[in-house]
Amino acid sequence: AINFSDCEIVLANDIDLSTVCHPADESGAAEVNWTPIGNDASHAFAGMFDGNGHTIEGLHINETESWKANTVLYKGLFGNNSGTIKNIIVTGNVTITNNEKGPSSSTALAIKGTGGIVGSSSGVIQSCGFAGTVKVQGYTRRMEKKPYVDVPGAFNGGVVGNGKAVNCWYYCTNTNGASPLGVFGSSDS
Repeated sequence: AINFSDCEIVLANDIDLSTVCHPADESGAAEVNWTPIGNDASHAFAGMFDGNGHTIEGLHINETESWKANTVLYKGLFGNNSGTIKNIIVTGNVTITNNEKGPSSSTALAIKGTGGIVGSSSGVIQSCGFAGTVKVQGYTRRMEKKPYVDVPGAFNGGVVGNGKAVNCWYYCTNTNGASPLGVFGSSDS
């Protein structure tokens, strides 16, 4: 697999992802989720990505599964990063729903590694912004159906889920639908 370790990628234009990832629509088009760049623990993006001040719009991730406690999901535009990501604005919506029931009647099961731009990063994230919603939700032990509750915020964030960010911002466009997250969730490092 390619990790882009010897690559420097510099955007020359804005990018619209709506043709490659989008919600289902009234015309009958099926939902298509974005597959993150560097989408697991073994395949981190290791290059240098410079958005050059451009915007990537229309990120769409809406996944529902049953994950065990503390599973790292690697969800975002980039799933896993060990390189440098800088100077980019991303817009869109990321919703992760865990169907595995939480440990108590008031807490959903903790899952990690979801962010608007990067799910998990041991690399550099700087001068980036995400406008949209990032929601990580699940069931409590007593819940049988919706409404879901927010998964504890550690290791999930508006820009970076697990990792650090410098000079970045998260503008939540739907405060009724988003988890109460900051720019970055937390860091294992």
